[in-house]
Amino acid sequence: YAFFKELILKWIVFYIVLFLNISFANTWYWAGVEVIGHTSTTREEVLKLVPLEVGSKYEEDYQSWQKVCNKIKERLGFYHTECSAVRFNDFKAYFTVNIVEFGHEQRVRFRSEPSENIQLASPAVLDLLEKLESRMWELFNQGSGAEELSTEGYLDYADPQMSKYVHQLIELVPSYRVNILNVLANDKNVNKRAKAAKLLNWALSVEDSISKAHYLLDDPSLLVRNNLSRFMGHYFSLFESRALKREVIKSISFQLKRPSHADRNKALYCLLDVVKSDASMTPLVKKFAHEEIEYIARESILNNVKGFASQLIEIINKQE
Repeated sequence: YAFFKELILKWIVFYIVLFLNISFANTWYWAGVEVIGHTSTTREEVLKLVPLEVGSKYEEDYQSWQKVCNKIKERLGFYHTECSAVRFNDFKAYFTVNIVEFGHEQRVRFRSEPSENIQLASPAVLDLLEKLESRMWELFNQGSGAEELSTEGYLDYADPQMSKYVHQLIELVPSYRVNILNVLANDKNVNKRAKAAKLLNWALSVEDSISKAHYLLDDPSLLVRNNLSRFMGHYFSLFESRALKREVIKSISFQLKRPSHADRNKALYCLLDVVKSDASMTPLVKKFAHEEIEYIARESILNNVKGFASQLIEIINKQE
């Protein structure tokens, strides 16, 4: 009897632990505050105005975040502030404070909003894209990101289900490439432009697409800029045109100055890929982005920008 009682207790404990692990597996916690853009005050002065407890449960509250941002702007006299959050698949979340000082207003100036209404690709293409994105978020919420593969001139994934959708997209998307570029440049709907930027990953003719799209990194939508630079970042090692590389470096260097973590992350990733794949481009990266790269390496606490910036500085310094 004692043996069976002990066995039952062990199973009860096992299922309690299992339940707790399942319950908390998909919970993010605040791990810190990223402050970027300040030059007239210190990080510590900004942090005094951020009522966030490290270790507390992450909750999305855009209205509250905006109040924090407005308070920082008013108290410390900035031209512009944006507050958001970034989550990682280790279930750590960081509050981000993005600052634009007076004298740097160009950082939040973008091209005019497009005005046209253009049908994007086809229902079959959009359905596949939705399935692909749903699977990607499913994996992210489980704490495992989707491993990306891009050596064949298009974006693929290690996850078999996602790869299946990709190969269906490869069959359909290239015939819509001109349409996709048109939507990206001219459609008034932000979500359509963002989807168009993502679909470029399977439109093939990568170098020509980038030559026509890189100047759209000044889109007023962060989502569009994010998707476009994610697309571009996979393919610099495949470029043949040095002139195009130079123009793209200029576009990405300005994206780096935008007040958002997503812009910084994608721009730094792209610039790092440029200098790793073609060392002769390093002086141009230094010319257009060195000051901003050094600032981010010094001030950021997030490895997916600070780490990239530090690697870039090391490569730049080796060429001097």
